[in-house]
Amino acid sequence: MILAFIQAIQDETQRKIVEDIYDLYYKHMYAIANNILKNHHDALDAVQDAFYNISDTVDMFKNPKTQAVAALVSIYTRNAALNIYNKNKRYSKRFVSIEDMNDSYLPTSDESDDILQLLVDHEAANIVNQAISELDDIYKDVIQLKYFHHMRNIDIAKVLHIDVNMVNGRIFRAKNQLRKILGKLGYERKT
Repeated sequence: MILAFIQAIQDETQRKIVEDIYDLYYKHMYAIANNILKNHHDALDAVQDAFYNISDTVDMFKNPKTQAVAALVSIYTRNAALNIYNKNKRYSKRFVSIEDMNDSYLPTSDESDDILQLLVDHEAANIVNQAISELDDIYKDVIQLKYFHHMRNIDIAKVLHIDVNMVNGRIFRAKNQLRKILGKLGYERKT
């Protein structure tokens, strides 16, 4: 069914990107969905839903082999599985953790970059990632989609199948929780 959907994509470039994502991540996507749903058929449905969502926002997946895309595919899949899970009223505590995604957000350097600044940026990214890893999954997702993938709130709402106001609220609460976590770690907000 998924392959038929992919073949039906009219735009050749978009179809190629979705095919690449299928080739690279299908097994991983299925594993995520099955881990949450504990049901083969529901997991297949979740993967299919994730591919529908990916095809709607295919511009974000132009380089499918990057770790950032792998993280985004994982988020799409997990949220598709959670939507099915919520419809079926089942419960599972197993989720993909942010630790799998940490290295995908390192700054890239060229020879003109200041090495010291790169080290400071890397350390700051590690501290922020540590704080983000302590958030609940619903807050991790909106933070990652908003700030790592630069999605608009309306697009985040579509991906997560929630209202835009709920996205705004989650971002607000996530930022407040991050401030508290960073404060406990000894980092204060500069005014």
